[in-house]
Amino acid sequence: MLFFELNLRSPLEPKGKTTLRVSLVFINVVAPYPEFISQKDNQKLLFVDTLYFVSPYTVKKQRTSVSLENAPLESYTEVRPFEQRSGNINYGPYSDQKPFAGLSQELRVHFQNNYPFAVATSLERTLEISHWGALSVEEHYVVRHAGSKLKGSFSRLDYSRNPYANAPSS
Repeated sequence: MLFFELNLRSPLEPKGKTTLRVSLVFINVVAPYPEFISQKDNQKLLFVDTLYFVSPYTVKKQRTSVSLENAPLESYTEVRPFEQRSGNINYGPYSDQKPFAGLSQELRVHFQNNYPFAVATSLERTLEISHWGALSVEEHYVVRHAGSKLKGSFSRLDYSRNPYANAPSS
């Protein structure tokens, strides 16, 4: 668990109140599910996190939005109130959540994603500055496929039959 310390611009009076707006961006929190697929199958990913914001304080009001850019949904957590429309799932508002209530409710979203699932595992950047002020930047990435692994062998024939198909091997 990760905690942050916030410094307010002006001190908060005893029994005073303030509003904090927290936006979170997650990386490395989706995994291929199932882990192995055949060449013709669609790749599906699973996102798992907590539905409620984990806080050591009471959370007066919270909304959670999951945006999937119109990706076909396989399944998702249904905790009322929620609304699902065209690839977006909106949860809440939830009011007066007790401290650490977020640990009690899991959020799972299983969706289709046939886009390449490349993950950079290493980056080396070289900067060269000449005496005359010229700048040269060179970057080297090590990238790996983090999506579903191929079950069976790759068929060039199946691949060439429909080169414009939106399949993970395309």
